[in-house]
Amino acid sequence: MNKYIMKNKTKILTMLFATLIVLVSMFMLSGCSDTVSGDVNANIAPIVQFVNIPPEGQLFSRNPEVHWIGTDPDGLIDYYRYHIIDSVTVEAGGGLEMYKDSLTDDQWIQIDLNQTESDPHTTNTLPLLADTLDPVANPIAQYIFIQAFDLEGKGSLIASRLFSRNDNPPETFIFDIGNDTPFVNSVFEGGIVTGARFKWWGEDRKDYDDIGLTPPPFDYEWKIFGPFTKDTIDIINNTLVEDVFVTADAIILHLGDTLWTCETIQVDTVIGGDSTTIPVENCTGVEFDATFFSDSGSTPFYTKSRILNIDTTLVTDKFIVASFNGIDEWVQNESDTIYNLYRNFPSDTTLEMNFIFWTRSRDDALVKDLTPEFVTFPIINPKYERDIAVLDFTPSNGIQYANVDSSKAFWYNIIHNWADSTGRTIIFDTSEFAPGVGLSKTGIDYVNPGRYGVGQIPLSILLKHKVLILNSESYRSSGFTSTNRILYPEILSAMDAGINAWAVWRNPLSSVFSKDYQDRLEVPTTYTRYLGVDLMTYTGWWANGLFEGIRNEDFIGTYSIDESQWPNLDIDTTLLHTRLKWGLTNFLPEWNDSLAALPEVNWAARSFGTEVMYLYKSKYGNNNPFRFQFEGSPVGHKFQSNLFRSVHFNFTLLTMNAQQAQEISNNVLDWLYNPALSGTVMREDRYDDAVFKISIEEARQNYGERLIEQAELRKEQSSN
Repeated sequence: MNKYIMKNKTKILTMLFATLIVLVSMFMLSGCSDTVSGDVNANIAPIVQFVNIPPEGQLFSRNPEVHWIGTDPDGLIDYYRYHIIDSVTVEAGGGLEMYKDSLTDDQWIQIDLNQTESDPHTTNTLPLLADTLDPVANPIAQYIFIQAFDLEGKGSLIASRLFSRNDNPPETFIFDIGNDTPFVNSVFEGGIVTGARFKWWGEDRKDYDDIGLTPPPFDYEWKIFGPFTKDTIDIINNTLVEDVFVTADAIILHLGDTLWTCETIQVDTVIGGDSTTIPVENCTGVEFDATFFSDSGSTPFYTKSRILNIDTTLVTDKFIVASFNGIDEWVQNESDTIYNLYRNFPSDTTLEMNFIFWTRSRDDALVKDLTPEFVTFPIINPKYERDIAVLDFTPSNGIQYANVDSSKAFWYNIIHNWADSTGRTIIFDTSEFAPGVGLSKTGIDYVNPGRYGVGQIPLSILLKHKVLILNSESYRSSGFTSTNRILYPEILSAMDAGINAWAVWRNPLSSVFSKDYQDRLEVPTTYTRYLGVDLMTYTGWWANGLFEGIRNEDFIGTYSIDESQWPNLDIDTTLLHTRLKWGLTNFLPEWNDSLAALPEVNWAARSFGTEVMYLYKSKYGNNNPFRFQFEGSPVGHKFQSNLFRSVHFNFTLLTMNAQQAQEISNNVLDWLYNPALSGTVMREDRYDDAVFKISIEEARQNYGERLIEQAELRKEQSSN
């Protein structure tokens, strides 16, 4: 028992001793200072200095690549900051040291660093400025100040270096927008062909391009003026556009100016009876008169250019819109699409007028192009104020029609009867007019494309309408296409702008002179895209009749896929005989009552998104004695994308039963005609139930490619 008591006493004493040690320790700590005793090293300021190149005082014509190094003996560099100022301001501020001392924090530009580098070397292209009024001949001397800061916020002494900069002004260019292809105006964004689209760019040949360097991004300013009539544009070109020469040192010389060049020469003379030489300044002048301007081009010393004076009321009164970045006029983008350009010139009818796009660039020294670029361009303001236009592609050489007036009368009756059946009052005029020299026998609503020439139907005429009917009675070729190319792409552009189309023709594709009964005709991609035809055949009626004496005309009507929508169609033999021409020398065979079938009706393989309307009805049924069997082949379909509608017939209606022709025309026009079509832009969901979908962006890309093809086509036509 005593042993047990002794063990417990020992245990208690041990616990009391441990507690005492803790209490003593707490007491001692509560009485100590929180500062560690001993010497403390003060933070040492970092050091910064310029290294390598460029040397002090060097002259640049572009922003220099400046090198410096910063070190911190007891830590890391957190960031640098720089300040640039011209030497005149420094001297006015009391000299270099006083100016340094006067700098405030908001005058510096900070450069943050990657702190994982313990000894960071820094290289930067720093923005020196040039004299914007005399950028080449008057260099500006300017100081670059550099300062380093460590992680604890202590700054180094400020290092400085003096440089000079002059500048060769930039040049501005506008991508060729093609004056022969007018833009189509729209109030809203989003269309395929709508909006005035511009691309521009800047170059700095002397400072960068000529020595293989890429210039820094340019700033751009642009303005648009209009609309102008053609007469006003002629006045502007004759009175406000001036030819100038820009010298190598960026001086603009106008008509009547004299450029003086002086040099010092040593002249022998006699002074006080002694022969000696004295320096004399000898100056020669070049007068920039009309002869100089007409005879001289660009040389190493002068660059011929032209400028437009936009600061006159003739132009400024027509100001529409200018570039704006939210702060000022200088933007960085190099393309834009501008809408609603007729905002100051409202009209109820479709107009095509002229506008001016003016732009200039500014380089990194804030020096502007001395000769801003400009271009005049046409733009159509579509109003679709008329209703239907018939574009008759039938050649007017007398081979096809017995009388072209019969076609005009046919379509006049068809369209007006349709309008009466719907209670509409429409405009369809078959009278002729002559809008240009030598242009006759065409009109606004009944158009002869051949009178304008390939690719030259004015888009402004097409965009007056809501529906286009493409008609041709030609047994050989409509002239609408050549080998894999659309010859009248402006019609497709009209469809891009919202107009629906109905093609009614026998042989719309390229001319074929083959005796092969089932020659496959090449279908241009754009033809498929807009009219839903992948492939087409050819019966060879003309070639076989001309060379072999074979009369293989076969087509006598159609079978309807759905008679509730599309009536069966039958050839009217009397109309076939009287409305078409037969027996013209050796080119056409004589009329034959026992045959009485329409020749050269082809059948078409359809693309995705089409719906069959009619099948081929052969005079011989399935027992055609010739080498082709077209019975039951598709010859009529409708095509709907989300952007437009079209109907394609491989036959014409001119020789069909009149009642049937009227009935099918009523149904087709009901489907194509949109009375609400106006100047608003087309949307991607215009026909949202269409199975064939195409985005606006894809359609724009296709349109751009077509413009290139159109330019090539015009170039070919002009060279022929």
